[in-house]
Amino acid sequence: MSHDLIKFDRLRTVGIIGLNAWERSRKQEIWIDAQLRVDLRGVGAGDSVEGGLNYGPVAREMAEHAATSERYTIEALATDLAGICLHHAQVIEACVEVSKPAADPNVRRIAALITRKREDLLQRAFVIAGSNVDPESHLEAGIAALAEIGRPIGISGVYETPAVGAAGPLPVTVKMRMGIDDDHLTYLRAGRIAEDAGVDSRLVTHYFGSKQRLFLEVVEPPADPRAMLPAVLGSGDDPAHALARFIAGSLVEEGFQRVSSGLVRAAASDPEASVMAREFLTERMLRPIAEQIGADQPELRASLLASLTAGLVLSRNILRIEPLSSLEPAQLAAWITPVVRRYLLDPLPGSAGSAPIPSRPTG
Repeated sequence: MSHDLIKFDRLRTVGIIGLNAWERSRKQEIWIDAQLRVDLRGVGAGDSVEGGLNYGPVAREMAEHAATSERYTIEALATDLAGICLHHAQVIEACVEVSKPAADPNVRRIAALITRKREDLLQRAFVIAGSNVDPESHLEAGIAALAEIGRPIGISGVYETPAVGAAGPLPVTVKMRMGIDDDHLTYLRAGRIAEDAGVDSRLVTHYFGSKQRLFLEVVEPPADPRAMLPAVLGSGDDPAHALARFIAGSLVEEGFQRVSSGLVRAAASDPEASVMAREFLTERMLRPIAEQIGADQPELRASLLASLTAGLVLSRNILRIEPLSSLEPAQLAAWITPVVRRYLLDPLPGSAGSAPIPSRPTG
């Protein structure tokens, strides 16, 4: 591994930076120091800049961003500048220090020093790409271009949809999920999606009904519960225990952990995220099970099961409460089976006359 460095020493610019009222109204000096880890062996051996980092544009990009971004904190600005450096393919790691020499008269300078690799700055994004001109080659080229700036973690099949308000060939669309951030989800605004795609924002509503439906169409549960049930019911297994195993197994599945934890975190402060979380847990995962098993009031039962699942996501995967967080899926399934049976199979309050759906004890 190369430990070669390119260093920027005291790059100076002026801009709006800080939280105080005077800092928001008056530009101040900003100092930038950076160390970029690159592989200089080829340039050093051949005495040629081919394949090397052109550091002049890097310096100009950092200075321009610092002068115009009007960030509130030097930490955020340093993160921005690290991202600018890492956008250049030759940069393996960026160490950036941002200073405000005029921040405090009693201190020579106040600085934030951060070190980032490319994977530290990537976030998840849901991308829709479409083309009605030579779509096969254009979509393939588009996906290749996206792969240069992020790591695709899932690509849907290609499908055709009718154009809105225009005659001619059908646009061919492919949905792509990108990113590697395990803790966050990036929710794009419908208007921003449309603006970047150069189309009318009504297309999102036309094709998917809402941005939430677009999200739900892209994100899949770790397994299809409707495909799981026939085998369970046909074998005579206890449906409650089978569903408990499904929930417990989902909590340790990497894709479900990432999506569910991100949704639960975001739902606490984002109304749109709370809608997505509810519909993902109820409509995509749990209501199909209640309906297929023939339970009465499947919507209510699905919501009760969703409360159990969301609570486990919060306590086990986000708060990591012990010893719950360390339980094996089989152990957790055994503990929650009685609760699942109560929510899924037992008579609901007010319906004492109805008998529970028969189930076979697991012991």
